[in-house]
Amino acid sequence: MPERVELNVAVEGMTDEAIVRRVLGELGHTAMRVFLSGGKGLLLERLLRYNTAARHFPWLVLIDLDHDAECAAAARALWLPSPSDDMCS
Repeated sequence: MPERVELNVAVEGMTDEAIVRRVLGELGHTAMRVFLSGGKGLLLERLLRYNTAARHFPWLVLIDLDHDAECAAAARALWLPSPSDDMCS
């Protein structure tokens, strides 16, 4: 059985929080702290700080793709070209 992971999470709003908590729970993982940014713009402004924090503790950041890129991988490369080892975005 895979190891249980505890991580910090950053999301845009309450709906995203509920989704992340449900998915993590189904996988047997736990969100230690959830940061609600109050919108995509604010979350993107804080992304580099969350990435720095991921050097010390696992992080998951969920950002709506909307129409910012063709796919999630392209958006991640644009928004966070050098993710920390423990950053999942």
